[in-house]
Amino acid sequence: MELDDFIIQPTTIQLNISEQIVKLAKQIDIQEHRNSRQLANDNWFTKAAKDANILLDDDDNNNNKLGDDEDNSGK
Repeated sequence: MELDDFIIQPTTIQLNISEQIVKLAKQIDIQEHRNSRQLANDNWFTKAAKDANILLDDDDNNNNKLGDDEDNSGK
């Protein structure tokens, strides 16, 4: 037994909602990528300091994070 093709035509509301979902998904992906890059940079900075036998305090860690945000603000 064969079934006929069932053609679905999305409504304007469905298309608008789908567009919003895609927009939100892109924003989430961008933020996750930024967070991942920041974490990798923080880990590198901490490891480099440890390898060089340099003790870091909270100010060093915070300055590193602030500097990265300023560098990437134009991107």
